Amino acid sequence: ALGGDRAHARTPSSSRALCTAWTAPVCAGDQGLAAVPAAEVPTGDVKPSAVTGGLGGGDEKKIEEAAELARKAMEKSLDEMLGTGGAGDAAGAPGLEGAGVAPAVKKDEAAGGGGAGVSADLRDTVVTRGDGSKLIDGRFVVRGKGTEAEPYRVPWEMLASVQETYSPRKGLKKIPERIKFLDGKWVKLSGFIAFPITSNDPKGLLVMLNQWDGCCIGVPPTPYDSVEVYLADRATAAQRASAQGSVYGRLKVDPIDDDGWVIGVYVIQGGRLVTEE
Repeated sequence: ALGGDRAHARTPSSSRALCTAWTAPVCAGDQGLAAVPAAEVPTGDVKPSAVTGGLGGGDEKKIEEAAELARKAMEKSLDEMLGTGGAGDAAGAPGLEGAGVAPAVKKDEAAGGGGAGVSADLRDTVVTRGDGSKLIDGRFVVRGKGTEAEPYRVPWEMLASVQETYSPRKGLKKIPERIKFLDGKWVKLSGFIAFPITSNDPKGLLVMLNQWDGCCIGVPPTPYDSVEVYLADRATAAQRASAQGSVYGRLKVDPIDDDGWVIGVYVIQGGRLVTEE
């Protein structure tokens, strides 16, 4: 079974991380607002004359009043821009995309492409990062586009996380939205591989997180950290002798249990195996 840290890896985020991302950053202290370029901070309803007020040299009181007006106008504009009153993480702050400020990350209009039929629960937890990768549930980074040409490169920790809500023997029978999102998508999985021991011409294999020889050496896989693969082409002798490889194919989320005992969760049909020969 997976250790807790491995199955529950998190990607840290911080609302203050953007404070050094732009020139002339402005951070709102304890409110945790993300930085915005000073040149793009609107002045709201404050008129220039109200700020300058015809100040004369040495008029410290008027200078202080003008500075206070400018500060309040800036804070008001920031709150309106972020739509949060100053709270929340910049990556998920409502209204950030339409504010005229380029966010570091932004929510997908439709994760997986237009018309993908992704539920609202998942769409709210998918953000596209600057490099095009997707951050799902704030925990897992998935690269690629889910197509045959550019398959998703799915981390094992994400696949294994299904056990958090799917373990029939414990009364847990919910497949999380992040896993449903992968169903039917093209993926690339890299890991350890094992062929059936008794077959001289195997048509399938297991691709696993941990190394296992099919018998006594290594860590036997669980249904959560292994994928059953049926190959489109028969494996070569060199591939059958390999311990590691990458599998490409369309992932099917197909959980099977027998009286509460999980037999399998993931299957790839028509897969392609690549090993170093």
